[in-house]
This record gives sequence, C-alpha cells and structure tokens, in this order.
Amino acid sequence: MINSICAALATYQIVIIVMAVVAVVFVVICAIIGHKKGNKNADDKVLESRGEVNGNVQAIEVLLLLAEDKPEIQARLKILQDKIKYLTPSPLKEVSSIDEKISNALGDAKIELSKTRGDKKSGKAEKYLDQVELLIAERSAYTER
Repeated sequence: MINSICAALATYQIVIIVMAVVAVVFVVICAIIGHKKGNKNADDKVLESRGEVNGNVQAIEVLLLLAEDKPEIQARLKILQDKIKYLTPSPLKEVSSIDEKISNALGDAKIELSKTRGDKKSGKAEKYLDQVELLIAERSAYTER
C-alpha cells in the first residue's frame, strides 16, 4: 500500500512530506527541551536562593557607605547584614518571594539614604529596615528545621 501511494506521488511531493515530518519532530523535540529547562531541580533552586541572599548582603554594603554619617543606621545595618549573611538557602517559592521583597526593601532604603545623604535624618530608611527585619522573621518560618 505504501509503495502504491509513493508511486502515485511525484518526487517533490515526497520531499515536501518528509520535510514536514522532520519539522514536526524538530518542534516536538524543542518543546520537550524547553519544558525541561523550565523545571529547575532543587539544587538549582538552592543555588539561586544563595545568589539572592548574597545579593542582599552586597546591597547592605552599599547602604553602609550611604549611611556613613548616620551611626545608628550603620549599627542596625551591620546587624541586618549578619542576619542576612547566615540565612539558609531554600528551594521554596515562598522563600524566593521573601528574598525578592527583602531586596526591594533594601532598594527603597538605598533611595532614602541617597536622598538624605549629608543630613542627620534618614527619611523613611528606618521604616524599610523595619520591613527587612520583619521579612527575615517571616522567612525563618519557612527555613528553620
């Protein structure tokens, strides 16, 4: 039966059919590979979490420089830096979300300290540092063993 179908088709038609089949197989393989890349394993998520924690530690280094004329804020930042430095990395989505919120709050504190650089006041920076402390406590609920 296949021989009779092939005999009835012209060579260019057979080539078109073969190319279409190859294209479909290629698309399916790409979809499978793309789907596997989207599913990170736990080790990759833990490494990503460690990177987020390290990024937050570095953000506090910048805040320490911006708060050079504010000793109370600097003392508080050093305490926060130690707390963040020793956070346990985790593959959980909730932890990643909290780490992102910590990063955002540190970014907001950076803006406030930049605005008030040279002043004794710290603007809303203390409010953002309070927020970071709360987020660290919330995060520990997910990572403590």
